[in-house]
Amino acid sequence: MAGWAVLLLGLSLALALWFLVQAIWPGSPASFAVALPVAVASLFFGILLLVGGSHLRRSGDDKRRRVRRNALRALLAHRGDALSAREVSEALHLEEAEADALLVDLARESGTAVSIDVDEAGEVRYDFRGGERRWRVLEEQAAGKPLEDFEEREQDERARSRTR
Repeated sequence: MAGWAVLLLGLSLALALWFLVQAIWPGSPASFAVALPVAVASLFFGILLLVGGSHLRRSGDDKRRRVRRNALRALLAHRGDALSAREVSEALHLEEAEADALLVDLARESGTAVSIDVDEAGEVRYDFRGGERRWRVLEEQAAGKPLEDFEEREQDERARSRTR
């Protein structure tokens, strides 16, 4: 913002000086001698402020992202449980969309296995505890298969996965 202000005011001043000197001494190169240094200085400092401001903004955004990620990691270490975007937004005082984006970014960069599940309320929960977990949805017994058959099938599947 300051860079644009310096550019606008400096170039306006240079133009006004050029017109003023041209009005006093028409056709004289003195107008360029007065207006050109002001224009060059305003261009130099305006562009310098614009470039420096964008660099500061980028570094500030990176720092904010790192701080939020570290706060999320601390929350995960403290809770030790799966988290939803709503819980993260309440704990870190963020918008829910920002909290969800933060969870997704952490899930992408995380070196551990991340489990994503939907709870009974329909909220997406992120589990960063790692390890191999199997999520299984139990079918109701309406299909006519008793629970014992299911347990036997599960034990057979575990035995087969150990041999692999």
